[in-house]
Amino acid sequence: MKKKMEKKLNVLIILVLLSASAPCFSKADSEQAPEKENDIETIEVTAKLKLHQLKYAIKQRSYEFFDVFNKYNDVPEFEVICHYRAPKGSKIKRKECESRYIKAKRTQLIDIAVTTGGRLPDEGLVDIQTRVMRIESQMHLRSLIIDNPELQESYSSLKDAMDRYEKHKDASKE
Repeated sequence: MKKKMEKKLNVLIILVLLSASAPCFSKADSEQAPEKENDIETIEVTAKLKLHQLKYAIKQRSYEFFDVFNKYNDVPEFEVICHYRAPKGSKIKRKECESRYIKAKRTQLIDIAVTTGGRLPDEGLVDIQTRVMRIESQMHLRSLIIDNPELQESYSSLKDAMDRYEKHKDASKE
């Protein structure tokens, strides 16, 4: 709260100083040589995005990254499959993406649970069961990123979006 008040006070002081010195600047400008017709005024605009806009940018870049990854991927189990699904109790569909090996393991665990009358698997069990494949897929991904400039560019774009989000999130906490 105190920092916000100090910032507002600093801005107010700067505005008062600028308004007091404005006549000096206008006099100096009028004494300069007349402007050339070819001179173009440039204006620099900096935009600040909100957190939800940065999250949306991350999602969009990740979908683009998955498309490029699938283009260069030659291992069918590592293919990333995206589909629209409405969460339970909602009619609003969201795009969800996951690797084929994760879908296959989840299906296998559900089949086992249904046939034995056991509990349905939760995400923790699926993560444990796919740990080795996840490591293999990460190593495969790294080698693809190194070998393909298009995938490398898409990855760096996604990483930049994630870094901007984290930086903005940390700044908004202060």
